[in-house]
Amino acid sequence: MSLVSLQNSSEQEVTILSNRFIDNFMPRANGEFVKVYIYLLRMVSAAPSSFSLERMADCLFCTERDISRALKYWESEKLVSLTYTANQQLSGITLLEPFADAGHMESSASMEAGTTAAQTTPAAVSGNTDTTIPESSDYIRSLTPDRIKELKQKEETVKKLLGRFGPVEHIRGMETPYHYRNKVISTFTTGWGGKLTSGIYAANSHKVLPVESCLLQDEVLDKTMLAVRAAAGICHYQPFNEDKGTGLLRHCLLRRGVMTGQVMVVLVTAQPVLPGAKNFVKALLTEAGKQGVAITTIVQNVNDRKTSVVLGDMEKVLYGKGFILDTLCGKTYAISPRSFYQVNPAQTAVLYGLAVEAAKLTGKEVVLDAYCGIGTIGLTAADHAKQVVGVELNRDAVQDAIGNARHNGVKNARFFAADATRWIREAAAAGEKADVIFMDPPREGSTPEFLASVARMAPKRVVYVSCNPVTLARDLATLTKLGYKAEGFTPVDMFPHTEHIETVCALSKLEIHRKKPSGKR
Repeated sequence: MSLVSLQNSSEQEVTILSNRFIDNFMPRANGEFVKVYIYLLRMVSAAPSSFSLERMADCLFCTERDISRALKYWESEKLVSLTYTANQQLSGITLLEPFADAGHMESSASMEAGTTAAQTTPAAVSGNTDTTIPESSDYIRSLTPDRIKELKQKEETVKKLLGRFGPVEHIRGMETPYHYRNKVISTFTTGWGGKLTSGIYAANSHKVLPVESCLLQDEVLDKTMLAVRAAAGICHYQPFNEDKGTGLLRHCLLRRGVMTGQVMVVLVTAQPVLPGAKNFVKALLTEAGKQGVAITTIVQNVNDRKTSVVLGDMEKVLYGKGFILDTLCGKTYAISPRSFYQVNPAQTAVLYGLAVEAAKLTGKEVVLDAYCGIGTIGLTAADHAKQVVGVELNRDAVQDAIGNARHNGVKNARFFAADATRWIREAAAAGEKADVIFMDPPREGSTPEFLASVARMAPKRVVYVSCNPVTLARDLATLTKLGYKAEGFTPVDMFPHTEHIETVCALSKLEIHRKKPSGKR
């Protein structure tokens, strides 16, 4: 099997071609087909001689038959030329000069189902023209048949699990559902020819699949990771080998403030000593500059344990202040390596807006923000409440929350480092009250003890922000027994092209009046 590359194409030129290709074909072509062509383009500037359908299938998590179907599609689009052996076995692929004809993209764009972009409307997602999904041109272009199917499935999942508790609104989709992740974790490994590379773990394994770029990740972070690998190579750093316990580099955590443009690099090492740390910083800043990226801070994190957990306990700031800033819902937040901060800022603004709206705040309420993290929901609600109290187990996050409140001039918010269940139980026992409680628990959901304490504190409203509709359904069954009724649900597509769903649920307290006994038996 051979892959013939585009004539005289540099890596930068291939990147430009990739971006042009995505702009023109992503809204129209089958998503699996797009992955195949992007992979071929990447191979042009990487190692075309090592190309094989088997390796391609392994990297793209699909079958060779899927790839063959995609190649035939791109051949029909005149983007590839295929050659075959006498017995009709695919023997070679030639990438043709793409987009040579400016009108080609308009005339050849098509969908598997025969639906054009102009025919695809947000109403098709729910079958209802009264939809809350935004109707911008970017959003309409993004609704490929695959996306329509995905949004329908997510909405139906929420209805199936939660519809018995209350009405479910249409899912809030994302206008441009690509390159939205502001956080990237890449694991180092040895690539072809012994070269240092990095990527993600294959499902249910410890095999690292090299990743050059990802359609879900912020493009600036893709470029930053290339710079990190280049700088590590200059310093002759070796990847950590889990089995042998040798090597230095384990992972790289990247974060970006989308509104501020600030970039954080966290290099996770297997030992405290980073040889030539100053040279690494200098090399990284230089290599990032070549990619057009300005790095704000560089942190070394030490993880010497045998664990799948990415970050260790020890950190050392190598460059900058050790944190970056970002703006969300009108507030500025300091984000450290360990901070919990939603990975999709555009949809987070939608999610938090729905949550505050569901709380029906008038400015007179005392609000409890449970599982508050760095205070994002509580500080978003602070402008509409009398007082906000946030509770979070992670002390580093609480310190960030306090600093964020101070930095934003929010004076009606307090934050406590404590287990949310214990704190609310003790507060309720002490007679403290909250008018509204925001809950944003992890995927495991809340606990019966916490929910019982919520009922004891007796807020008029509870706003549950869930990242797992299965555990939300379980917790709603408990809250219903404790005297609360779900008013409705709004799913939010926080993680496009994945199975995960965020849901905002508004609950209100039912006043139960029991008749007094007459005294007669």
